[in-house]
Amino acid sequence: MPRSKTDLSDQIDTIIREAVAHIIALVDTEREAILESVQQAVTALDSSLKDRPGLPEALRRAVPTSIARPVGSKRPPRDQWVRTADVVIRLRELLTGRRDGARIAELREETQFSDMQLHRALRELRDGGEVTKEGELRRTVYRYTGSKHPSSAKKKPSAKKKPAAKKKPAAKKKPAAKKKRSPSRQTTRPPRAQWVSTDDVKLAARKALRRKSKGLRMSDLCAATGFSDKQLYRAVMALVDEGTVQRVGKLRNMRYVLGS
Repeated sequence: MPRSKTDLSDQIDTIIREAVAHIIALVDTEREAILESVQQAVTALDSSLKDRPGLPEALRRAVPTSIARPVGSKRPPRDQWVRTADVVIRLRELLTGRRDGARIAELREETQFSDMQLHRALRELRDGGEVTKEGELRRTVYRYTGSKHPSSAKKKPSAKKKPAAKKKPAAKKKPAAKKKRSPSRQTTRPPRAQWVSTDDVKLAARKALRRKSKGLRMSDLCAATGFSDKQLYRAVMALVDEGTVQRVGKLRNMRYVLGS
């Protein structure tokens, strides 16, 4: 290679090295300046936050509600819970006056109860034989048929048996071991002597209402007297017809007050 070309390439390499070194020096200088300015800004921010203790609270309030952490809804107080017994009593009163029945949408609109509460109460009424269900889906109609008590089935008179033909005496067999008698099934219905008359329930309801001048709900009457809601419903409705008891309020807040 000629000497002139070698000197030119060396000069080019020297220029390139110097340019790269100069660029690296400039970048390092700029980086140090940026880091120093950031550090100064952070220090100034810390000092301003210490001087203003109420600033973090203001920043927290300025955060949109969609970003803020959702607060869990509190459970309503116990005295505001909707009892299934109250829903059952309300549905019994509504369906009693409707011969054609009612749909779930109509019941929801008149009682303001939710679908889950209505279905739970209707299932209880159907299990007790008081309500029948006809149709499917949105066309389902619920009709009140009244409380039913299991009636004892009458035994049909058996046909007279023809006299059996005489058989030849068979060989004597060994006496079989006696079988143990299985205990008889206990019926859920109490004996007739233990039935509760409506007059006794009416007397207990009047005593409970006499203690509370502001009246009691049906569920509170059940707890105070120990009778079932069906027994108390018959007794209280009889007292309402007599004018001894008055109904105050509507829907969930309905109370029974002893008249003056």
